[in-house]
Amino acid sequence: MRRRYLPGYLTVYVSLTLAVVLSLCLVLIEGARRSVMGLEAECAVDLGMDSVLAEYHREVFDRYGLLVLDTSYGTDYPSCYNTQAHLDYYLEQNLSCEDRRLGFLYGDLLKPSLSQTAIRRISLITDQEGAVFRRRALEVMKAKMGLEIIEKVTDWVGTVEEKGLLERNMEAEAAAVEQQIQTCGELSEAEWTKTRIKSPAAFEEEMRREGILKWVIREGETLSGQVIDTGQYLSGRAARGELNRGSGEAVAELDPLEEILYHEFLLENSGHYGACRQGSLLQYQTEYLLAGCGKDSENLSRTADWICAIREVANTLYLYGDSVKSEEVRTAAQFLSELFALPEIEPLLETAIFLGWAYLESLYDVKLLLEGGRVPLMKEKESWHYGLRGIWSSLTEGSAPDGNADEESRTEGLCYEDYLRVLLCLEDQETLTCRFLDLMEMDVRATEGNAAFRADGCAVGLTAEVTVESAFGYSITLEREKTY
Repeated sequence: MRRRYLPGYLTVYVSLTLAVVLSLCLVLIEGARRSVMGLEAECAVDLGMDSVLAEYHREVFDRYGLLVLDTSYGTDYPSCYNTQAHLDYYLEQNLSCEDRRLGFLYGDLLKPSLSQTAIRRISLITDQEGAVFRRRALEVMKAKMGLEIIEKVTDWVGTVEEKGLLERNMEAEAAAVEQQIQTCGELSEAEWTKTRIKSPAAFEEEMRREGILKWVIREGETLSGQVIDTGQYLSGRAARGELNRGSGEAVAELDPLEEILYHEFLLENSGHYGACRQGSLLQYQTEYLLAGCGKDSENLSRTADWICAIREVANTLYLYGDSVKSEEVRTAAQFLSELFALPEIEPLLETAIFLGWAYLESLYDVKLLLEGGRVPLMKEKESWHYGLRGIWSSLTEGSAPDGNADEESRTEGLCYEDYLRVLLCLEDQETLTCRFLDLMEMDVRATEGNAAFRADGCAVGLTAEVTVESAFGYSITLEREKTY
């Protein structure tokens, strides 16, 4: 009887094949889950970082066009831990799924959860002595300004430096001349009669002691009397070593041409005499950038003094270079020396008249600028105002210079704001930045909900390290950097 064999190779083959295919499918599923988990974590972190930066400070953006993140979030003290807490919140919301229809996908196959978050680096606008802020301000101005203003300011600053318009101390020169005149006058007289000679330099010295604002401000005009305590603001905290420090990447310093655009940002976002910025605590803000005093009137006075110093040197150079006016001065000095019977003081009187003439013309120039007129950096015959007789009567009578100019003089030359541009270029950039951030704090604190606003708590970028773990026993660590 023949035995009948039932073949089983097909069953064995299918079993082995199914085992391999099933293993492959499980590996593919696990690989897909890990890939989707990584994608889910990346999306969640990116969305979380974007959400944090979306909380930019609205007042700073509206007033200055800058995107910054206030890490105080309206509290009394800024900290990166506040930002980390906000990032945690957004990450948890992005990793969770409240929709039950997708619960099977998110809950069963991925089950992601936030394990750890850390802010590794944060870049504050005050970092690198304000270099971060300057770079951001420059980016704002590049979108607005052309190159014409850069060429103009470069020429003006070049003239000031070439002619040395801020290097000579005309006040000291005038005082020295007056001292020599008085000494000559005393030594040449008999011991029992000493004649005190009052030269133009003496009248000039008396006018300087009165303060420049007396001579260049319209009669009856009321100046701002606002006074602040600078210790409450960033410059005061910097002096006490109380600034927050970020740990962001280093940024490049501005080159000389970029600095001019940066100064345009400062001018555009700060008021000055004749163009005060509404809602600002200080009325003469650009003058504060230059002088840094806590009193408005003092900032204006110092700025006017600096402009007058520029004008005084420039006017003195013009007088010495004008043959007609030089001859007038020599004639007047000769007459006065003969009148006093002191021929040896003729050269001193000549110098005193030159300096007095230049000083009074400079007062006129500053008065004209503050009234909205224009004054060329280096004058010519057509733009000169005072004659020798006019300055003599003004000096001896102690009267203010006439600042009422014709229409032509109001359209030729540099305006007050242009002279501010020149002075800004001659000031230290770190000092300007610190003082502008003072102004920012003053004005932002005056708005609702920002009483404790601090510029050294404003970030423009951060780097975070986030660890997302799965309920299936593995985790993913991601590092992301985001900036405005």
